[in-house]
Amino acid sequence: MLRSIKSASLGAKNRVHFSHDALEGAMMQHVFKIGQAVRPRATCRSLPNDLFHVLRLLPSTAGGVPLYCIKSQAELIERVVEQSEIEAAA
Repeated sequence: MLRSIKSASLGAKNRVHFSHDALEGAMMQHVFKIGQAVRPRATCRSLPNDLFHVLRLLPSTAGGVPLYCIKSQAELIERVVEQSEIEAAA
């Protein structure tokens, strides 16, 4: 839950400002590390069922969902995926 701080200035009586700490708490943390082997979750239909490696940790979406740049050895392209689309490879 975001905590808000109302502005005390006269020109901004009705504006609501969010504290930096409140925004930090709303964002999820990256759970996978660079170089870690991952695979698509069973519910993810947009990725081939292959083994991928995390190349880079990317900034989170506006909604606070962590993003990753991943690549499979079977493909020449790099893909950007949300954390919810992948899981650690066993």
